[in-house]
Amino acid sequence: MALIIRDLLTSDIGPAVRLLEECRSLPDTKPADIAQFVNDVSSSAPGVVAVDGERIIGVIQARIVSDDGWINVVTIDPAWRHQGIGSKMLLRLEEKFPRCCRNHKPEKRLLSTVDFLRFTISFCMKN
Repeated sequence: MALIIRDLLTSDIGPAVRLLEECRSLPDTKPADIAQFVNDVSSSAPGVVAVDGERIIGVIQARIVSDDGWINVVTIDPAWRHQGIGSKMLLRLEEKFPRCCRNHKPEKRLLSTVDFLRFTISFCMKN
């Protein structure tokens, strides 16, 4: 199957939460706040998923408030890591940010995808 990167939908909440729970115990993973994730996705916060067939194998979800945007969750199935999926998802997510967030504070722009994913796969960050 071809990997698809697409917008995170409210119908993805269940499979995305399963992925977050599966990755929670991994040593390189910072557990996500599941309740906050569900609330944000239900409130139409921007997000992107990587899908292989019918299975979600990656999730990135962010929040935008006023002129600021930050990433709340990044999770990739361990079997799919180190294949550039996180980079592709992050680029797609960044396209969803309004121009005000992308250009607001260039020195605090999203980390490069390589640096970002090198530190941790599941990660919460606020500028």
